[in-house]
Amino acid sequence: MHAIALDSKYGVPTVAIHTNAFEKAVQSVTRMHGMPEARYTFVPQPVMGKTVEQLRAYVEGKSPISGRPVMQEVIEGLTRPAEGDRIKEIKFERSTPRLVDSDTDENLQRLFLENNWTDKLPIVLPTERKVREMLAHTSRKPDEVAGHMRSNQFRQYWEFTVEKVAVNAVMAGARPEYFPLILALASSGVSARGSTTSSMAAMVVVNGPIRNEIGMNSGTGAMAPYNHANATIGRAYGLLSQNLQGGSVPGETFMGSQVDEQFLEELVRTIGRLDIVIDDGSHLNHHVLRTFELLFPRLSQDGIYVIEDTQTSYWCTYGGSSTELDRVDTVMGFLKTLVDGVNYEEFEAEHYGPSYYEQNIVAIHFYHNLVFIQKGLNKEGSNRKEIGAIARLT
Repeated sequence: MHAIALDSKYGVPTVAIHTNAFEKAVQSVTRMHGMPEARYTFVPQPVMGKTVEQLRAYVEGKSPISGRPVMQEVIEGLTRPAEGDRIKEIKFERSTPRLVDSDTDENLQRLFLENNWTDKLPIVLPTERKVREMLAHTSRKPDEVAGHMRSNQFRQYWEFTVEKVAVNAVMAGARPEYFPLILALASSGVSARGSTTSSMAAMVVVNGPIRNEIGMNSGTGAMAPYNHANATIGRAYGLLSQNLQGGSVPGETFMGSQVDEQFLEELVRTIGRLDIVIDDGSHLNHHVLRTFELLFPRLSQDGIYVIEDTQTSYWCTYGGSSTELDRVDTVMGFLKTLVDGVNYEEFEAEHYGPSYYEQNIVAIHFYHNLVFIQKGLNKEGSNRKEIGAIARLT
């Protein structure tokens, strides 16, 4: 995450070095943040408890993932252009056909609906004639680039033309005389369909003579749906944001409470296999613990569960404590109870019955304000007999 921020937010060329145990997590996180070009390399796991010489051997050695020298991957990552070979292998389809095949009104409405080109309401079909009428109210050329848009700072920008904006304006039912204002909204590059986990909506404030020229309502009931200009301009802004930033597809982004069991069950049913879970939610201790209780059992074997910002385990405003460090109702207090369970097969307790977590957690990695929990079948067997044999020999 820090490497992503340095690269995308501050423009600092960055190569992240991870241990090979987190290959799947790294690939998932960079893909999730829309950065397939993120540069990284891997060294062997573990790094804790190793001598300086051993760690230097990791860095001067080869990546256990690629088999290439670690420092060579670092240098290439810092010096190779972004259009490197790995990126050229990845293709992004960012275009749609300019025209669709002729069909009945009903079938075309269904086509737009099924392709997520609408806001789930009927649209005005954007015929060539209607789009030309819309374009007649601007001096800009149809194929001229009108702007760039993305849903959040981690996504890559999508480019769109004046004609694409006109298409969405027609779909919204806007009149041609509204188009200069709609085009200005699109050119701002600010999306009305931003990525967020909270409740929000975009609001546009229109000033100047145009508000009266096109009959916008700025008086009684201005926020109501009874003015054609207000309603269709707002709808056009939503549609163009959805379609011109690369899509805002329901089902790929889910919104709900992280402690709502019904919501999480529906999410898992829809997604299917969960290979990685990253809890970067409210950070309230009871929320984090409840989410872990609900989602860890649904995580696939060999999956990874990540909990971010564990510093809130020590903050009383988040339900934590800096004095009672072993409280099991805090994130760190609870996680510490799981550590011994990784070695439960070594317990000298007759007829011991391991818990679900003890049987299904094979590794826990603690970092500064970050914890990785690796799921797997924890049945490697005890070393007691081997050590006993060695002791007898010595």
